[in-house]
Amino acid sequence: MKKRIISALVAFTLILSALVLSSCSEAEPLPEGVSELPDLDASTLTESLADESGVIQWPAELLPEGFPVPKYEEIYSVEREDNIIRIILFGKKAKTTDDSVSFMQALLRKGYSPYDDVITNTRTYYNKDGVGVRIAQSGSWTGVHLEAINEKSPTGFTYEITVLPAERQEECLFWEFPDANTDLGLEPMTFNEWPAEYLPEDFPRPGDKIEILEMEQKSSGLFITVKGNIDDIAEYQKEIAAKMGFLSTVQPLRNANGDYIFYEPVGTPSGVPGVPETWRFQICPPNDLIIKDVG
Repeated sequence: MKKRIISALVAFTLILSALVLSSCSEAEPLPEGVSELPDLDASTLTESLADESGVIQWPAELLPEGFPVPKYEEIYSVEREDNIIRIILFGKKAKTTDDSVSFMQALLRKGYSPYDDVITNTRTYYNKDGVGVRIAQSGSWTGVHLEAINEKSPTGFTYEITVLPAERQEECLFWEFPDANTDLGLEPMTFNEWPAEYLPEDFPRPGDKIEILEMEQKSSGLFITVKGNIDDIAEYQKEIAAKMGFLSTVQPLRNANGDYIFYEPVGTPSGVPGVPETWRFQICPPNDLIIKDVG
């Protein structure tokens, strides 16, 4: 899949609670459970967070309880707008990892689950309380807007943490699904025609630019193997996500109905536009092995 996959008043506290289904704006009422907080520009808020020596302190009072503190060398700015907190930091970057990656790992340990929106090509980490977090960094397509600021960085590396009310809160992000090889008791069979009746309703068929090589059902799922240019296959994945409500996250893709999909390349993908690649999709139906009551 073609994915680049892979900144006041400190007395106020940020309240981000569950069941937040959309972002805030002046034109629309706030979602239930979210309090309106005054906008605070970077200059005002950053000044209020500075200690006697002028060093900006980590804004714990503005963030949800238990929010992980990232590694950083210096905080450049903090701002709040439309209930969204943006923190820009100067950090360290190494060959194998960097401070932004360490923060991402801390989010995962805190129970945040990554959601990749294949339509907007953005990754957001959500927790069960409706808190969303996005990470951008200099030197990456995610942080083009940070390049001018990075010129001031003493480390040559800048990253941004954005904390926002969840735009969509899906319980299935936190369900535990069987692995790809689990026997689901499905009847083995092969198909010469598109197996619509064995797929989730309205599951899209690949367009003419993608060749279907094989369609077969095993006990663990229905497998569809396709071949095409990586751009066309990526567009097909977007179509699946849009039509079926699949959330693209750590595999498998899943939706609120309990349908889920694994995918993998057959052989070594070239990643080169225009060079055909072969990919296999494994579509699995809702089943009793899905654990929905995850603590």
